[in-house]
Amino acid sequence: MKNKDFEKLIKNIKPVLPSNSLKGRIMLEQNRVPLIVDRPINRLLVSLKRYAFAISVFVITLIASITLLGFYGESYYEVYLDINPSVEVSVNRFGVVNGVKYINQDAENCLKGLDLKGKKPEEALTEIANELSRNGYFEGSKLFISGFSKANNAIEETIEALYYRLSDLSEEQGYDVAVMTGEFSEEERAEAKRYNLSPLKYSLINQLIALDDGYTLEELAVFDMGDLNSISNMLNSILSEETIMTAIENSISPMRYYLITSLEKMGCALDKFEQLTTKQLKQLYQNERDKILNITNERLQKEAEYYGVSVEKYRLIDSIIKRDPSYTIESLLDKSVFELTALDYALEKYNDIKDIFE
Repeated sequence: MKNKDFEKLIKNIKPVLPSNSLKGRIMLEQNRVPLIVDRPINRLLVSLKRYAFAISVFVITLIASITLLGFYGESYYEVYLDINPSVEVSVNRFGVVNGVKYINQDAENCLKGLDLKGKKPEEALTEIANELSRNGYFEGSKLFISGFSKANNAIEETIEALYYRLSDLSEEQGYDVAVMTGEFSEEERAEAKRYNLSPLKYSLINQLIALDDGYTLEELAVFDMGDLNSISNMLNSILSEETIMTAIENSISPMRYYLITSLEKMGCALDKFEQLTTKQLKQLYQNERDKILNITNERLQKEAEYYGVSVEKYRLIDSIIKRDPSYTIESLLDKSVFELTALDYALEKYNDIKDIFE
């Protein structure tokens, strides 16, 4: 056989290969993964595999977008502004305003035209303050700023920073701003909402009622912050720390205790007091004071006529002698009203601080 005949023969020989089942058994015996038997192609699966990466990117983007939208719409902290209008400004985690609530009707009437969403809190608060100023709310009153947050541990520093921003502005605009960063509980906020009050105003009213139970929450709720602040200053000037502590020990309000002890000194019968409310005690106290004042005025008028001076001048002389008995009427008659006023004021302040020198 010639060489070319062999070549032709070899070309026509079909290779004899082991079957798939045989190859599988061989692989198993050698602890190898068995061969996969040919199956029909699942085109849907192939398509899913082809677009798996794109789908996963889309899902991740969608989840991230929903999360960011949630953070954008979620309140991170609230700023409350009170004067008479009370307004709540919500700020999200990105440091922009995402909501404004008008707590009372005055706020809605005054501020409803402002578009504050998406602005920085200092910009929003400045616009609110300017609008309040234009509507005359700062005349005789001041703006109180407070805040609340369950998530922001630095809420006090945040509110103080906003306060200083408004304080700088107030010098230009001529209004006064005060900051109160006391913490408010969820219960206080819920109760405040019931009465259409800010947490700060609700808290201040409760403090006043604790000192003077002659007031009711409903009565004080209609007062503006300036009026409430005036009541607070008045109570603080009347009620000493000793009076407050003694009243607490006796389980009555400090103002009621003050009225009862004052009426006793005026000679009123003790058996009347328990039957009267604190508001009625106030009226009785005022009536007794008016009587004493009328008697005093009659006395001062007669004595002023006797010494040949005005009632105004003699009233100052009488006040000075009560503060310091070492003075006599005769030693003060030649002094001017201005000198007597200055002396009376000096003695008043000395009596307030004299314990320091003793």
